[in-house]
Amino acid sequence: MFAFFLGHDPKKFVQGFVILLSLVPWAAKAQEPLSITAFDLPPYISSQAEGGGPVLDVLDRILRRLNIAYSIDFLPNNRAVRSVMEGSHDMIALVPMVGPHAVDLDFTDVLVVSKNYVFFRADGPVYSGNLKQLAAKRVGGLQAWRHDRDFQEFAAANNVTLLESRSPLTIVKLLQLQRVDAAIMPEDVGRWAAVAGPGEFRAIARSQHYMDISHLAMGMNWDSPFAEYLWDINAEIDNLKRSGELRLILETGMAQFLAAQSDD
Repeated sequence: MFAFFLGHDPKKFVQGFVILLSLVPWAAKAQEPLSITAFDLPPYISSQAEGGGPVLDVLDRILRRLNIAYSIDFLPNNRAVRSVMEGSHDMIALVPMVGPHAVDLDFTDVLVVSKNYVFFRADGPVYSGNLKQLAAKRVGGLQAWRHDRDFQEFAAANNVTLLESRSPLTIVKLLQLQRVDAAIMPEDVGRWAAVAGPGEFRAIARSQHYMDISHLAMGMNWDSPFAEYLWDINAEIDNLKRSGELRLILETGMAQFLAAQSDD
């Protein structure tokens, strides 16, 4: 076949080569946009926030620099992870780097590092981050954020009542109204929520108890034709970190998300 094209007009050779490439499945798929899925992980990602939240702002900036077209679908958290693992989507926008899915995804560099803290009222029944103080207490938590195994086991064995909401401000309000005795939230999320909501709160780190959500990154399907771009994506993440842009985008996005909630 190549001899045929080489022996004729060069233009026909180019046309024939393009036809051959079109017969290769990965070449055809590489022309399609990068398909991304995401689930609500406020304030970093929110289907109800304009633009989808600061992590999607970061992702948009990176992919524009790399000239990669993309589309985003919001799904429930378990379905979103499963969709990438099964190859229905190429990438998940942000996901914990631990758990049963970890071996099935190729992760970018870490985007968010945020250990969980116990938040509580200064005048409340909880006065430290010790898990034992949460026995038989009402504890607020964010939906979609994974609680660590230590807390899950402790809550099941010690009659802990967990109230969940997708809004950090709602958790803070539950604390103000004494509907919960304490709340478990990622450090940055809780800090911004406490600043946005009136009242005095203190945050105590649970020293010896590390949450499995503390490191979050984008996860790529190993077989995606876009997997070869992970090195370039990581290079852009590194540039954003070194310039301070990543932190600025995340903090600005968190403030905007909480301000929008305050206006509701």
